[in-house]
Order: sequence, then C-alpha cells, then structure tokens
Amino acid sequence: MSQMAVSIIVPVYNVEKYIGRCVRSLFEQRSDIFEYIFVNDCSIDKSIEILQQVMEKYPHRASQVKIINHEINKGVSASRNTGLVHATGKYIGWVDSDDWVDDEMFGAMYQMAEDTNADIVWCDFYSCYGNETKDWILKRQACNEDRIALLKGLLNGGLHGSLCNSIARRQLYIDHKIVFSPDINLMEDKMVSIQLRYYAQKCTYIPNAYYFYNQTNRHSITSSSKNEINNLDSGIKSIQIIQAFLESNKEGIDFSEDFNYAKLAFKDYYFHSFTVQGFKIWKQIFPEANAYFFNSRVIPLKDKLIGRMVINDYWWLLKLCIRFRNLIKHSYR
Repeated sequence: MSQMAVSIIVPVYNVEKYIGRCVRSLFEQRSDIFEYIFVNDCSIDKSIEILQQVMEKYPHRASQVKIINHEINKGVSASRNTGLVHATGKYIGWVDSDDWVDDEMFGAMYQMAEDTNADIVWCDFYSCYGNETKDWILKRQACNEDRIALLKGLLNGGLHGSLCNSIARRQLYIDHKIVFSPDINLMEDKMVSIQLRYYAQKCTYIPNAYYFYNQTNRHSITSSSKNEINNLDSGIKSIQIIQAFLESNKEGIDFSEDFNYAKLAFKDYYFHSFTVQGFKIWKQIFPEANAYFFNSRVIPLKDKLIGRMVINDYWWLLKLCIRFRNLIKHSYR
C-alpha cells in the first residue's frame, strides 16, 4: 500500500459521551488517503466499544484504522508517543477524542501542504460550549507565516498552542527526535508545537475554521485536588523546558517578554479559581510575570486590585471578597 497522506492520531481515555461524534467526523472525511490511529490508554468505560460500533457503520474505513491498546494507563503524552511510533503518513494530525472536525479538514490541509510545500499547515477553530452554533465562538489564528512571529505567537497567546488545528510533516518529528515528555500531561502539545515551528522551513495558514474544541469537558482535567497539583507541576515543567529549548536555540532573538506572557497565561487559572489556595499559588509561581499583569491594558482594574491584595498578603480582605462573590453567585442560581 502506498504511503498515507496524513496519520490522524487520537488518544482515547474515558470519553464514551463524546467519542462517537469524534469518530464519525473523522470517517466522514472526503478522502481515503488517511490512516486513523486510536490509542486506548486503558479506558474503563465504553469508549472502545463505541468506537468499534461506529467502525461497523464505515466498513470502507476498516483497512485505514489502527487501534493500539496500552497495558497500563500511561497518560496523554505517552499515548501521543505511541501514536507516533505507529504512524506511517507523510503528515501527522491530532484530534482529541472529545472534539470533532469538519469533513473537509484534513483533505484541505493536506492539499495546501502539497501545493505550498509546507512543513506545517494550520487553521482557525471554534470553541464550543454546546451543540448549537450559537454556542460556538470562532477563534481566528495569527496568519503571519514568519517562523519567529509564530514562535512568539505561541508563547504570548496570539497563536493557539494545541496541535489539533494543524498538520505537520512527519519527517520533522523523525529528523529532530521530537517526542512528548511522558511525565508531562499539561501543555505537552505546546512544547511540541514550538519545536515543530522552530525547525519548520515553511508554515502555511488556512483562514477557515475546521476544528471544533469541545469546551464542555475541559473541567475534567482539574476535577480533583490531585489533578490540580499534577497539572501545576506539569505546567511549570512545560514552561521551563520550552524556555530552555528556545534559550539554547534562539539565534540571538529575545523571547523574554513573550515568556512572561506565557507564564501569566498559565497562572491565570489559579487567579480565577478565586480561592485562597489559588491566589497563593498565583503569587508563588513565576513572580517575575506579575509586572506584566499590573501593566496590562486588557486586565480589568478589579483584577489588578485583587492582585494587589494578594501581593500584599491582605488575606482577611480577600476572604471577604471571596465570600461576597460566592453570595452573589448563589443568589443568581
């Protein structure tokens, strides 16, 4: 069999509520030049059963599908690495198993890659807070195809850090030994996105939204205190690894300001948890980014006032603010 155009890799873990929609959207792609690699990270629900049920309705896809089963749960990064090992396509594409894609996505992106000889092609996407189009928010991406501008965009938030709205030449992974850090399961895709963009000779943008990010399931990664601690450690390690990589390869380019925005974006989750514990974490991690928080023109004044309370340890006042906010939220329920 000739080489497939794109290997589409889908890590799977306990997504029985969403995986049917995801798989159907993939099998509805308007081409037969893709391979589909599903990596089952020891799901304990009906995810794989549902996957197989959908496959039965698309018998013409059977020869294009690989289902790889982990013997033990390893996490999303290890699942991504497993997918890479089994991939044979000219390009690599990624889809999260609770998301879905437009039926033209991979055909259009592959054709663009071939037409422009691009190493990477990326597109716009929707953030979806429900099943109706009124619940979708279009996210336009940076269209500047300059390599350094793209790297800065990935750091400062101008460009989405996920791999899911792009395809990249598989040879980039091979030539530069790009893999996912198996002990990091937060921002693991941004780490790889930056490495791919750094080594790519040509990147091409398509101004169409082909990818649908399901935001209704995003809370699951921080649904326990254990996960929150693991995510904190993973996020800090991710930023440190990215910073070390770019500082050792930066060709004299100053990324320091962009790194501070990246750190600020990471800290934002803990600030907006609006808990004493969250505020303490926000204060302690990457304090060098706080100046950008207070000097920002887009951060509301009320958040800056709360930030001052945190910096100055006005915990009694913060507890009053938290209690008042919770009372207001409760009154609207």
